[in-house]
Amino acid sequence: MTSLYNEIHIPKRILLGAGPSAAHPSVLAELARPTIGHLDPALFPINDAIKNLLRYAFQSDDSLALPIPGTGTAAMEAAIANLVEPGEKILIGINGFFGMRLAEIAKRYSAKVATVNQEWGLPILPEHIELGLKNNPDTKVVALVHAETSTGVLSPIEDIAKVIHQKNIPMIVDAVTSLGGEKLLTADWDIDFCYAATQKCLGATPGLGPVNLRSRALEKLRSRKTQISTFYLDLLTVHKYWDAERMYHHTSPVNNLFGLLRALQLLKEEGIENRWVRHKKNAFALRKGLDVLGIKPFVSEEYKLNTLISVIIPDNIDDMKFRNQLYDQFNIEISGGLGDVKGKIWRIGLMGYSSTNENIFKLLNALETLLITNGNLKNKINAAKYAEEAFSH
Repeated sequence: MTSLYNEIHIPKRILLGAGPSAAHPSVLAELARPTIGHLDPALFPINDAIKNLLRYAFQSDDSLALPIPGTGTAAMEAAIANLVEPGEKILIGINGFFGMRLAEIAKRYSAKVATVNQEWGLPILPEHIELGLKNNPDTKVVALVHAETSTGVLSPIEDIAKVIHQKNIPMIVDAVTSLGGEKLLTADWDIDFCYAATQKCLGATPGLGPVNLRSRALEKLRSRKTQISTFYLDLLTVHKYWDAERMYHHTSPVNNLFGLLRALQLLKEEGIENRWVRHKKNAFALRKGLDVLGIKPFVSEEYKLNTLISVIIPDNIDDMKFRNQLYDQFNIEISGGLGDVKGKIWRIGLMGYSSTNENIFKLLNALETLLITNGNLKNKINAAKYAEEAFSH
Protein backbone atom coordinates (compact mmCIF):
# COMPACT_ATOMS: atom_id res chain seq x y z
CA MET A 1 0.00 0.00 0.00
CA THR A 2 1.39 3.39 -1.03
CA SER A 3 1.68 5.85 1.81
CA LEU A 4 0.23 9.34 1.57
CA TYR A 5 3.75 10.71 1.93
CA ASN A 6 4.88 8.94 -1.24
CA GLU A 7 1.83 10.22 -3.12
CA ILE A 8 2.62 13.88 -2.45
CA HIS A 9 4.38 15.59 -5.31
CA ILE A 10 5.69 19.11 -4.84
CA PRO A 11 6.59 20.72 -8.17
CA LYS A 12 9.78 22.73 -8.42
CA ARG A 13 8.38 26.19 -9.17
CA ILE A 14 10.10 29.37 -10.23
CA LEU A 15 8.53 31.71 -7.69
CA LEU A 16 7.99 35.09 -9.33
CA GLY A 17 4.78 36.09 -7.63
CA ALA A 18 4.00 38.44 -4.77
CA GLY A 19 5.45 35.95 -2.31
CA PRO A 20 6.85 33.73 -1.17
CA SER A 21 10.05 33.97 -3.14
CA ALA A 22 12.58 31.16 -3.39
CA ALA A 23 14.88 30.41 -0.49
CA HIS A 24 18.58 29.83 -1.09
CA PRO A 25 19.52 26.11 -0.98
CA SER A 26 21.75 26.74 2.04
CA VAL A 27 18.76 28.26 3.85
CA LEU A 28 16.66 25.17 3.10
CA ALA A 29 19.51 22.97 4.32
CA GLU A 30 19.52 24.79 7.66
CA LEU A 31 15.87 23.86 8.20
CA ALA A 32 16.89 20.19 8.24
CA ARG A 33 19.25 20.56 11.20
CA PRO A 34 18.31 18.59 14.34
CA THR A 35 15.66 20.37 16.36
CA ILE A 36 16.78 21.57 19.79
CA GLY A 37 14.80 23.04 22.66
CA HIS A 38 13.91 26.72 22.61
CA LEU A 39 15.60 27.14 26.01
CA ASP A 40 18.70 25.18 25.04
CA PRO A 41 21.78 27.35 25.72
CA ALA A 42 23.06 26.35 22.27
CA LEU A 43 20.23 28.37 20.72
CA PHE A 44 20.95 31.64 22.52
CA PRO A 45 24.00 32.68 20.44
CA ILE A 46 21.88 32.03 17.33
CA ASN A 47 19.12 34.27 18.69
CA ASP A 48 21.63 37.01 19.47
CA ALA A 49 23.13 36.79 15.99
CA ILE A 50 19.64 37.04 14.45
CA LYS A 51 18.87 40.17 16.48
CA ASN A 52 22.09 41.86 15.39
CA LEU A 53 21.66 40.92 11.74
CA LEU A 54 18.04 42.11 11.78
CA ARG A 55 19.28 45.51 12.95
CA TYR A 56 21.59 45.45 9.95
CA ALA A 57 18.73 44.53 7.62
CA PHE A 58 16.56 47.33 9.02
CA GLN A 59 19.57 49.68 9.02
CA SER A 60 18.65 50.51 12.57
CA ASP A 61 20.54 51.39 15.70
CA ASP A 62 20.64 49.64 19.07
CA SER A 63 16.91 49.05 18.97
CA LEU A 64 14.58 46.17 19.77
CA ALA A 65 14.75 43.78 16.81
CA LEU A 66 13.36 40.25 16.79
CA PRO A 67 11.31 37.88 14.61
CA ILE A 68 7.67 37.43 15.56
CA PRO A 69 6.66 33.74 15.38
CA GLY A 70 4.20 34.09 12.51
CA THR A 71 3.94 35.57 9.04
CA GLY A 72 4.05 39.22 8.05
CA THR A 73 0.39 39.50 9.01
CA ALA A 74 1.29 38.47 12.57
CA ALA A 75 3.92 41.21 12.62
CA MET A 76 1.33 43.67 11.31
CA GLU A 77 -1.09 42.67 14.04
CA ALA A 78 1.67 42.92 16.66
CA ALA A 79 2.35 46.50 15.59
CA ILE A 80 -1.28 47.52 16.06
CA ALA A 81 -1.85 45.47 19.22
CA ASN A 82 1.19 46.87 20.99
CA LEU A 83 1.16 50.53 19.98
CA VAL A 84 -2.57 51.33 19.86
CA GLU A 85 -4.75 51.23 22.94
CA PRO A 86 -8.54 50.77 22.82
CA GLY A 87 -10.24 54.07 22.07
CA GLU A 88 -7.11 55.73 20.71
CA LYS A 89 -7.15 57.14 17.21
CA ILE A 90 -4.87 55.77 14.54
CA LEU A 91 -4.47 57.43 11.15
CA ILE A 92 -3.89 54.89 8.38
CA GLY A 93 -2.77 55.58 4.84
CA ILE A 94 -4.66 53.32 2.44
CA ASN A 95 -3.62 52.92 -1.18
CA GLY A 96 -4.08 49.18 -1.53
CA PHE A 97 -5.07 45.89 0.03
CA PHE A 98 -2.60 45.91 2.90
CA GLY A 99 -3.44 49.42 4.03
CA MET A 100 -7.02 48.15 4.22
CA ARG A 101 -5.83 45.20 6.31
CA LEU A 102 -4.09 47.55 8.75
CA ALA A 103 -7.40 49.37 9.21
CA GLU A 104 -9.32 46.13 9.68
CA ILE A 105 -6.93 44.92 12.37
CA ALA A 106 -7.02 48.29 14.16
CA LYS A 107 -10.83 48.16 14.28
CA ARG A 108 -10.70 44.70 15.82
CA TYR A 109 -8.47 46.10 18.58
CA SER A 110 -11.11 48.76 19.30
CA ALA A 111 -9.11 51.67 17.93
CA LYS A 112 -10.74 54.72 16.40
CA VAL A 113 -9.65 54.48 12.78
CA ALA A 114 -9.22 57.53 10.56
CA THR A 115 -7.96 56.99 7.02
CA VAL A 116 -6.16 58.80 4.25
CA ASN A 117 -7.31 57.16 1.04
CA GLN A 118 -5.48 57.20 -2.27
CA GLU A 119 -6.39 55.51 -5.54
CA TRP A 120 -4.86 52.04 -5.97
CA GLY A 121 -1.71 52.42 -8.04
CA LEU A 122 -0.80 55.80 -6.54
CA PRO A 123 1.42 56.50 -3.51
CA ILE A 124 0.60 58.03 -0.16
CA LEU A 125 2.38 61.39 -0.14
CA PRO A 126 3.47 63.67 2.75
CA GLU A 127 0.75 66.20 1.99
CA HIS A 128 -1.90 63.48 2.35
CA ILE A 129 -0.69 62.61 5.82
CA GLU A 130 -0.30 66.28 6.73
CA LEU A 131 -3.94 66.91 5.83
CA GLY A 132 -5.03 63.76 7.65
CA LEU A 133 -3.30 64.91 10.83
CA LYS A 134 -4.81 68.37 10.50
CA ASN A 135 -8.29 66.84 10.26
CA ASN A 136 -7.56 64.41 13.10
CA PRO A 137 -5.55 66.33 15.73
CA ASP A 138 -6.21 63.63 18.36
CA THR A 139 -4.25 61.01 16.39
CA LYS A 140 -1.94 58.91 18.59
CA VAL A 141 -0.32 56.67 15.94
CA VAL A 142 0.10 56.78 12.14
CA ALA A 143 0.47 53.62 10.05
CA LEU A 144 1.08 53.04 6.36
CA VAL A 145 2.67 50.68 3.86
CA HIS A 146 6.10 51.43 2.40
CA ALA A 147 5.83 48.98 -0.52
CA GLU A 148 2.19 48.17 -1.25
CA THR A 149 2.28 44.52 -2.31
CA SER A 150 -1.14 44.64 -3.95
CA THR A 151 -0.17 47.34 -6.47
CA GLY A 152 3.63 47.60 -6.67
CA VAL A 153 3.71 51.18 -5.36
CA LEU A 154 6.51 52.66 -3.25
CA SER A 155 5.47 55.54 -0.98
CA PRO A 156 8.10 58.14 0.10
CA ILE A 157 8.38 57.09 3.73
CA GLU A 158 11.39 59.26 4.51
CA ASP A 159 9.49 62.47 3.72
CA ILE A 160 6.29 61.23 5.32
CA ALA A 161 8.15 60.50 8.57
CA LYS A 162 9.24 64.14 8.81
CA VAL A 163 5.62 65.27 8.66
CA ILE A 164 4.48 62.78 11.29
CA HIS A 165 7.27 63.52 13.73
CA GLN A 166 6.53 67.24 13.72
CA LYS A 167 3.65 66.11 15.95
CA ASN A 168 5.91 63.72 17.92
CA ILE A 169 3.61 60.84 17.00
CA PRO A 170 4.97 57.30 16.51
CA MET A 171 4.62 55.74 13.08
CA ILE A 172 4.18 52.14 11.99
CA VAL A 173 5.63 51.13 8.62
CA ASP A 174 4.85 47.95 6.70
CA ALA A 175 8.08 46.90 4.95
CA VAL A 176 7.03 43.35 4.05
CA THR A 177 7.89 43.77 0.35
CA SER A 178 10.74 46.24 0.78
CA LEU A 179 13.01 45.01 3.61
CA GLY A 180 16.18 43.73 1.97
CA GLY A 181 15.19 44.77 -1.56
CA GLU A 182 14.40 48.49 -1.50
CA LYS A 183 16.35 51.25 0.22
CA LEU A 184 15.10 51.41 3.80
CA LEU A 185 16.96 53.32 6.51
CA THR A 186 14.98 52.81 9.68
CA ALA A 187 17.26 54.87 11.93
CA ASP A 188 18.07 57.69 9.50
CA TRP A 189 14.43 58.04 8.49
CA ASP A 190 13.31 57.86 12.14
CA ILE A 191 10.84 55.00 11.66
CA ASP A 192 9.45 53.98 15.03
CA PHE A 193 7.94 50.54 14.43
CA CYS A 194 8.85 48.70 11.25
CA TYR A 195 7.79 45.16 10.42
CA ALA A 196 8.39 42.75 7.57
CA ALA A 197 8.32 39.06 6.63
CA THR A 198 11.06 36.53 6.01
CA GLN A 199 9.82 34.95 2.76
CA LYS A 200 10.39 37.81 0.35
CA CYS A 201 13.53 39.90 -0.10
CA LEU A 202 15.24 38.38 2.93
CA GLY A 203 15.23 35.04 1.12
CA ALA A 204 14.10 32.79 3.98
CA THR A 205 10.99 30.62 4.23
CA PRO A 206 7.56 31.82 5.43
CA GLY A 207 6.73 31.77 9.12
CA LEU A 208 8.55 34.63 10.82
CA GLY A 209 7.77 38.35 10.94
CA PRO A 210 10.76 40.55 11.83
CA VAL A 211 9.96 43.70 13.80
CA ASN A 212 12.10 46.67 14.74
CA LEU A 213 11.11 49.11 17.48
CA ARG A 214 12.97 52.31 18.21
CA SER A 215 12.77 54.71 21.15
CA ARG A 216 9.50 56.51 20.36
CA ALA A 217 7.66 53.22 19.84
CA LEU A 218 9.21 51.66 22.92
CA GLU A 219 8.18 54.66 25.03
CA LYS A 220 4.61 54.40 23.72
CA LEU A 221 4.57 50.67 24.43
CA ARG A 222 5.94 50.96 27.97
CA SER A 223 3.63 53.80 28.94
CA ARG A 224 0.42 51.97 28.04
CA LYS A 225 -2.48 52.45 30.45
CA THR A 226 -4.21 49.22 29.40
CA GLN A 227 -3.04 45.65 29.12
CA ILE A 228 -2.10 44.46 25.63
CA SER A 229 -5.10 42.51 24.33
CA THR A 230 -3.10 39.68 22.78
CA PHE A 231 -0.94 37.32 24.80
CA TYR A 232 0.95 35.70 21.94
CA LEU A 233 2.01 38.98 20.29
CA ASP A 234 2.67 40.93 23.50
CA LEU A 235 6.12 42.37 22.87
CA LEU A 236 6.52 43.41 26.50
CA THR A 237 6.81 39.71 27.32
CA VAL A 238 8.04 38.25 24.01
CA HIS A 239 11.20 40.36 24.13
CA LYS A 240 12.09 38.86 27.51
CA TYR A 241 12.74 35.57 25.75
CA TRP A 242 15.07 37.32 23.31
CA ASP A 243 16.87 39.32 26.00
CA ALA A 244 19.22 38.11 28.71
CA GLU A 245 16.31 36.84 30.84
CA ARG A 246 15.56 34.05 28.31
CA MET A 247 12.11 33.89 29.89
CA TYR A 248 9.76 31.26 28.49
CA HIS A 249 6.86 32.69 26.51
CA HIS A 250 6.14 30.21 23.71
CA THR A 251 7.85 27.34 21.93
CA SER A 252 10.12 29.11 19.48
CA PRO A 253 10.17 27.71 15.89
CA VAL A 254 13.86 26.87 16.17
CA ASN A 255 14.36 25.34 12.71
CA ASN A 256 12.88 28.45 11.11
CA LEU A 257 15.39 30.45 13.13
CA PHE A 258 18.24 28.35 11.74
CA GLY A 259 17.04 29.19 8.23
CA LEU A 260 16.57 32.87 9.01
CA LEU A 261 20.07 33.16 10.43
CA ARG A 262 21.54 31.75 7.22
CA ALA A 263 19.40 34.09 5.08
CA LEU A 264 20.57 37.09 7.09
CA GLN A 265 24.17 35.94 6.81
CA LEU A 266 23.76 35.83 3.02
CA LEU A 267 22.36 39.36 3.12
CA LYS A 268 25.35 40.58 5.12
CA GLU A 269 27.79 38.77 2.81
CA GLU A 270 26.24 40.35 -0.28
CA GLY A 271 25.96 43.74 1.41
CA ILE A 272 22.61 45.41 1.77
CA GLU A 273 23.40 48.25 -0.64
CA ASN A 274 24.57 45.71 -3.23
CA ARG A 275 21.31 43.83 -2.77
CA TRP A 276 19.31 47.01 -3.33
CA VAL A 277 21.31 47.59 -6.54
CA ARG A 278 20.73 44.00 -7.71
CA HIS A 279 16.98 44.36 -7.30
CA LYS A 280 17.03 47.68 -9.15
CA LYS A 281 19.06 46.35 -12.09
CA ASN A 282 16.94 43.24 -12.42
CA ALA A 283 13.69 45.20 -12.32
CA PHE A 284 15.02 47.56 -15.01
CA ALA A 285 15.93 44.63 -17.27
CA LEU A 286 12.59 42.90 -16.78
CA ARG A 287 10.69 46.08 -17.58
CA LYS A 288 12.65 46.45 -20.84
CA GLY A 289 11.62 42.96 -21.87
CA LEU A 290 7.99 43.47 -20.84
CA ASP A 291 7.85 46.71 -22.80
CA VAL A 292 8.81 45.09 -26.10
CA LEU A 293 6.13 42.46 -25.46
CA GLY A 294 3.57 45.25 -25.18
CA ILE A 295 2.97 44.62 -21.48
CA LYS A 296 2.53 48.05 -19.90
CA PRO A 297 3.36 49.15 -16.33
CA PHE A 298 0.58 49.80 -13.84
CA VAL A 299 2.60 52.26 -11.72
CA SER A 300 4.29 55.49 -12.80
CA GLU A 301 8.07 55.59 -13.08
CA GLU A 302 8.54 57.74 -9.96
CA TYR A 303 6.82 55.41 -7.53
CA LYS A 304 7.46 51.94 -8.96
CA LEU A 305 8.88 49.10 -6.88
CA ASN A 306 11.99 47.14 -7.85
CA THR A 307 10.90 44.13 -5.84
CA LEU A 308 7.41 43.74 -7.27
CA ILE A 309 6.58 44.82 -10.80
CA SER A 310 2.88 45.36 -11.48
CA VAL A 311 1.69 45.37 -15.08
CA ILE A 312 -1.62 45.77 -16.87
CA ILE A 313 -2.98 42.49 -18.22
CA PRO A 314 -3.02 42.69 -22.06
CA ASP A 315 -6.34 42.74 -23.90
CA ASN A 316 -8.12 39.47 -24.63
CA ILE A 317 -6.22 37.56 -21.94
CA ASP A 318 -8.02 35.28 -19.50
CA ASP A 319 -6.07 36.07 -16.33
CA MET A 320 -6.45 32.78 -14.47
CA LYS A 321 -6.12 30.64 -17.59
CA PHE A 322 -2.92 32.42 -18.58
CA ARG A 323 -1.33 32.10 -15.15
CA ASN A 324 -2.30 28.43 -14.99
CA GLN A 325 -0.56 27.95 -18.35
CA LEU A 326 2.57 29.47 -16.81
CA TYR A 327 2.27 26.90 -14.02
CA ASP A 328 1.54 23.90 -16.23
CA GLN A 329 3.90 24.58 -19.14
CA PHE A 330 6.78 26.47 -17.52
CA ASN A 331 6.53 25.88 -13.74
CA ILE A 332 6.46 29.66 -13.23
CA GLU A 333 4.30 31.46 -10.68
CA ILE A 334 3.22 35.08 -11.01
CA SER A 335 0.39 36.67 -9.04
CA GLY A 336 -2.87 38.23 -10.09
CA GLY A 337 -4.39 41.37 -8.67
CA LEU A 338 -6.20 41.77 -5.34
CA GLY A 339 -9.23 43.82 -4.40
CA ASP A 340 -9.86 46.78 -6.69
CA VAL A 341 -7.34 45.56 -9.28
CA LYS A 342 -8.28 41.88 -9.35
CA GLY A 343 -8.35 40.69 -12.95
CA LYS A 344 -6.70 43.92 -14.11
CA ILE A 345 -3.02 43.48 -13.25
CA TRP A 346 -0.32 40.88 -12.83
CA ARG A 347 2.20 41.17 -10.02
CA ILE A 348 5.68 39.88 -10.80
CA GLY A 349 7.98 39.45 -7.82
CA LEU A 350 11.74 39.74 -8.18
CA MET A 351 12.67 39.28 -4.56
CA GLY A 352 15.66 37.83 -2.77
CA TYR A 353 16.98 34.59 -4.24
CA SER A 354 14.30 34.73 -6.98
CA SER A 355 15.70 38.00 -8.34
CA THR A 356 18.14 36.61 -10.92
CA ASN A 357 18.99 37.15 -14.58
CA GLU A 358 18.12 33.55 -15.36
CA ASN A 359 14.61 33.84 -13.90
CA ILE A 360 13.98 37.04 -15.87
CA PHE A 361 14.96 35.36 -19.14
CA LYS A 362 12.82 32.29 -18.39
CA LEU A 363 9.79 34.42 -17.57
CA LEU A 364 10.12 36.60 -20.66
CA ASN A 365 10.49 33.56 -22.91
CA ALA A 366 7.42 31.96 -21.32
CA LEU A 367 5.33 35.13 -21.61
CA GLU A 368 6.35 35.56 -25.24
CA THR A 369 5.44 31.97 -26.11
CA LEU A 370 2.00 32.24 -24.51
CA LEU A 371 1.28 35.68 -26.02
CA ILE A 372 2.01 34.25 -29.48
CA THR A 373 -0.24 31.26 -28.75
CA ASN A 374 -2.97 33.61 -27.55
CA GLY A 375 -2.70 35.81 -30.65
CA ASN A 376 -1.45 38.94 -28.86
CA LEU A 377 1.86 38.66 -30.70
CA LYS A 378 2.23 37.65 -34.34
CA ASN A 379 5.96 37.02 -34.45
CA LYS A 380 8.74 36.11 -32.04
CA ILE A 381 10.50 39.22 -30.68
CA ASN A 382 13.06 37.63 -28.34
CA ALA A 383 12.22 39.88 -25.40
CA ALA A 384 14.85 38.16 -23.28
CA LYS A 385 17.53 39.60 -25.57
CA TYR A 386 16.32 43.13 -24.81
CA ALA A 387 16.50 42.36 -21.09
CA GLU A 388 20.00 40.96 -21.49
CA GLU A 389 21.09 44.15 -23.28
CA ALA A 390 19.61 46.22 -20.45
CA PHE A 391 21.98 44.59 -17.97
CA SER A 392 24.93 46.17 -19.79
CA HIS A 393 23.60 49.71 -19.30
